[in-house]
Amino acid sequence: EQKPVEDKKCVSTDTRYVKAGNGSTFRITLKNDCEQRLRCTVRAYHVDSSGPHTGKGTLTLGPKSKGAQASKDFVMKVGDMGGSANISHACKTI
Repeated sequence: EQKPVEDKKCVSTDTRYVKAGNGSTFRITLKNDCEQRLRCTVRAYHVDSSGPHTGKGTLTLGPKSKGAQASKDFVMKVGDMGGSANISHACKTI
């Protein structure tokens, strides 16, 4: 019996903290590695010494061949430049 072939994952993620003026932000970058246009919902839950922070956003990613349009950032304010974060995203072809 053959196993079904898994679909190639089209979206890669990268997370980082960024200093913004006197505050801090948590940045989630989604990058489309396929040739279809995608609409992605991003959810984040971040906990640091100042407490929990939540965020949700929608990003539209262009196809890989469009260069910069294939990568978008979701940015949320946080209290500190560190902590623990859980993130998820769900994408659909548009």
